[in-house]
Parts: sequence; structure tokens; C-alpha cells
Amino acid sequence: MIKESERLKALEKIKTITFKQHARISRAPYFVLAVKDQLETLLENNADKGLLEQGGLTIKTSLDWELQQVAEKQSNRARMTSSGSMGRTISRLLL
Repeated sequence: MIKESERLKALEKIKTITFKQHARISRAPYFVLAVKDQLETLLENNADKGLLEQGGLTIKTSLDWELQQVAEKQSNRARMTSSGSMGRTISRLLL
């Protein structure tokens, strides 16, 4: 956590910075949007409202991109396996 004095100093510095629009989200979009929603909720009822839209924030999360890719591959593999066996089960029931 940052100290209140550090937060206030950063807010003053932000007033003089020009921000550019960030490129579209290409990696882990659901995770990024979930984090964004949480930040908007945290910032909506205080003096920092609008800070997220200004940009320039560095947000560190617990997402391990390499581990996420492995998990998605395994999930897709499991889904393909279960949908194949599900189809065979349904066709047996229909006979």
C-alpha cells in the first residue's frame, strides 16, 4: 500500500501528464476487464474518480500468463474430450 502523501503527490503529477489511448486488450481480456471493473468500483465514490480513464496507472496482478496458457489448453482438451463422449452417449440414447 502507498502512503497518503505518496498518493497525493502522484495525483498532482498526473495533472501535468498527457496520456495516449492504450491499444486494445489482446491477452486475457476477461481477466483485464474484471480488474478494470473492480478498480472502477473502488474509485467511483471518492476524489480519484476518473483516474482510470486518464491512464498512466501501473497495475500489478497475480495472473501468470504462461500458466494461464497451459490451463486454457488443458481446458480446451477436456472440453473436446467430453463433447465427443457426450455425442456418443446421446446417439446411443436416441437409438
